Amino acid sequence: MATLIIRRLGQAVPSLFIITFIGFALLSLAPGDPLTARLDREALVRMTPEQRTEAREALGLDEPFPVQYWHWLTDLVQGDVGYSIVSGRPALEEIGDRVEPTLILLVAAIAIAVAVGVPFGILAARRPNGFLDRTLTGAAVAMISTPTFIVGLVLIYVFAIRLDVLPAGGMGVAGEPPSTSQTFRHAILPSLVLGLANAAPLARFARSGMLEVLASDYVRTARAKGLSGRAIMMRHGLRNASLPLITLIALLIPDLVAGAVITEQVFAWPGMGRLVVSSAQSADPAVMMAIIVMVAVVVILVNLAADILYVFVDPRLRVS
Repeated sequence: MATLIIRRLGQAVPSLFIITFIGFALLSLAPGDPLTARLDREALVRMTPEQRTEAREALGLDEPFPVQYWHWLTDLVQGDVGYSIVSGRPALEEIGDRVEPTLILLVAAIAIAVAVGVPFGILAARRPNGFLDRTLTGAAVAMISTPTFIVGLVLIYVFAIRLDVLPAGGMGVAGEPPSTSQTFRHAILPSLVLGLANAAPLARFARSGMLEVLASDYVRTARAKGLSGRAIMMRHGLRNASLPLITLIALLIPDLVAGAVITEQVFAWPGMGRLVVSSAQSADPAVMMAIIVMVAVVVILVNLAADILYVFVDPRLRVS
């Protein structure tokens, strides 16, 4: 197990380097200038060319791309990810204020996706091409095909405007101290949007995995021995079909993060998704790169956790 972890972490280092290099290159090629984005039009008009040159030198924008990336990378190795040119605060502090709301949203969305997607996939696999299978498959295809912001607007209209049972956005009530109950109520709709959007592919994979397992020889042997359908589904089917599901859940993490960017905008959720949009609009490279590094590290660690889970779920991997 220790060898597996060390090997995976060793492979993660070049992956992280490639991700940061591509991210830094794309930010440098993006239209806009961090200097002009942080100042209003009147301030830019008042600045002389000499002042603009000095300001660009102070921000390190006059250096070529390889030099800028090398300075950023050496600072990153030393634990310094830079500071926001908009607020003047360290980039980690900017992100730290937004991590908790995003974690609440992502954890709730993953729980909803697993709790809805896996049981629906198992139910659909019990009677292939039956009424329930076709209904659940059609619902999954519809959820996959519908953009998350459309689903979010529909839920806001139904539950916040028409029924008035849930808040339409935000993380709390203005003028009131934050509380767990208020956070829970405000998180229901955005969590449902993200969770249901990712429950659809889980249901499809769970269905196909269960059908493949139920058609195997050892399941036919179990039926010949007189085991009930429930015992076969839970003892043999679900466990053997869980490996592709673990892989899919790990691969859904980047989709959840990307979906959070849109969902947090729709529901005015004060998380990292809104910070990504505001940082992109203001051309704040340090904050954008810090977010890229954080998301890359999370994805790498999630995939490492998936590799470790493989060993516990499938004894054959433990032997090999």
